[in-house]
Amino acid sequence: MNSKPAERRSNKLTEKVCYNGVGNPKMGLVLTGGGARAAYQVGVLKAISKLIYQSHCGNPYSIITGTSAGAINATVLASYAQNPTVGIRSLEKVWQSFSVDKVFRSDLLGMMKQVGRWGKSMFISDYHRHRQLSLLNNDPLRVMLNKVIHFKNIQKAIDNNCLDALSLTASGYTSGQSVSFF
Repeated sequence: MNSKPAERRSNKLTEKVCYNGVGNPKMGLVLTGGGARAAYQVGVLKAISKLIYQSHCGNPYSIITGTSAGAINATVLASYAQNPTVGIRSLEKVWQSFSVDKVFRSDLLGMMKQVGRWGKSMFISDYHRHRQLSLLNNDPLRVMLNKVIHFKNIQKAIDNNCLDALSLTASGYTSGQSVSFF
């Protein structure tokens, strides 16, 4: 077998192509909701990263958007837009160690506290204005997100032209309406 064609193929794979360079079209990344889908997204992003990010040209996606669990992935990617491979590794760790107890408290004490909050909200008219009500205590999710997402880095990525925009979409449980945050 001739080694020169393999070298040529190898050179094409390692050729430096900057997707976010001046004059290149902007690419967006849309990440859908659904816990299992969000986990699969990380696997796909990891595979793509082996091809795209080897050029060391930064984030190829100038606009990133996500819905529900995909919004978590989108926000992590945006917070690591200046170093996308690290962001993908961070997401990989999150989804590999993911469990229900990292989203909400389902233990008896946690459930009792939530029932107490709902009870108070029935008798104290403005109780819900000071505290968010939910069926389950989702403090573990807040803790996990604060560990994984570096929110200040999103603005830095925008300021350094590594990212143009991040859009997150969530649905309201009571209204059923979708709300997008830019």
